[in-house]
Amino acid sequence: MNDLFDFYELFVIYEFTYHCNGQLCSKTPYLNSQIHGIRELYYNNGILLSITTFIIGKTHGTEYIYNKNGMKMMEIQTING
Repeated sequence: MNDLFDFYELFVIYEFTYHCNGQLCSKTPYLNSQIHGIRELYYNNGILLSITTFIIGKTHGTEYIYNKNGMKMMEIQTING
């Protein structure tokens, strides 16, 4: 992780949501009420669905999308949302 994320990690609040079956649905970091950091989304079988980096509410960098078997299906590049 880069220095910017290491510094802000001290002030980030994480929101966790869950599927009806109890499996983790999402792990989302917030800084000053905006998504900031690495958000992870999961299928209801517990397998990772996507990893997206946000900087002050905007997507930035490479987003990784996976299928229900955990195989990487797509990479999407964004800069400043």
